[in-house]
Amino acid sequence: MSLDHRTIRSQVFEGFKRKFGREATLQEAQFLHAVGMLETSCGTGWKGVGAGSFNMGAITAGPAWKGATFEYRDSYPDENGVDHWYTTKFRKYASAVEGWEDLANIMYEDRPTVLKAATAGDAYGVSSALYETKYYAGRGKTAKERIAGHHAAVARSLITICKALGEPLPSGEELPRRTLRRGDTGEEVKVLQRWFGLVVDGIFGPVLDEAVKDFQTDAKLKADGIVGNLTWDALEAKFEAKDAETSDILAELIGRAGELQTRLGEFIAASQKVKPE
Repeated sequence: MSLDHRTIRSQVFEGFKRKFGREATLQEAQFLHAVGMLETSCGTGWKGVGAGSFNMGAITAGPAWKGATFEYRDSYPDENGVDHWYTTKFRKYASAVEGWEDLANIMYEDRPTVLKAATAGDAYGVSSALYETKYYAGRGKTAKERIAGHHAAVARSLITICKALGEPLPSGEELPRRTLRRGDTGEEVKVLQRWFGLVVDGIFGPVLDEAVKDFQTDAKLKADGIVGNLTWDALEAKFEAKDAETSDILAELIGRAGELQTRLGEFIAASQKVKPE
């Protein structure tokens, strides 16, 4: 199931604001969103009695929790990666916004070191602080391995979310470009198809494959039809410059049209002042 990240993000912002009384920074919202996606697919990953619980962070219901709960079978890994199963109570919320509000509470209010790392856009720092404050157990024989595994998973969630929303990563870095080849699908394929003036269906088929190979030959690159970093660089240098040139031409034409419209208006106004004999 594809997640509606734009709607989810608005709920993340609202939940954060309800908790802290201020707007979240982009980085704070991104990490909250990413951890929720990693833990529960933003609340949609629960099955059975957990479905519709709006529990975004797999947050358990301890003795101090006074709200609604549901029992769910969960597991935790030992140092050898073996899962140990248990049944416990989890928190249940009346709405998605309440779920995000409590995740903001658990992640940021109860763990200020996590909030500090998130505000700085430090993904590894977020994973490290979450581990050190016992938010997750992780997999691996050492703390370093467990943190590294969590960091990799959070990074994947961030990439998915940022691509969906057209955002930079929390660190400010641009999103890594995906290597494309025949048989691939997706939005990046559509970008190539638009650049080459082909039918835009998001499927890297034989026509696009030939177009890429021809381009690589002209650019003196290995003509293998694979769009890796060197081919992306060459494509962007050509087509983004072309787009800019087209924009300049359009701007000039629009300017000329405006000038002609002004002159026409002046001519009409002058004509109306001339009285027939």
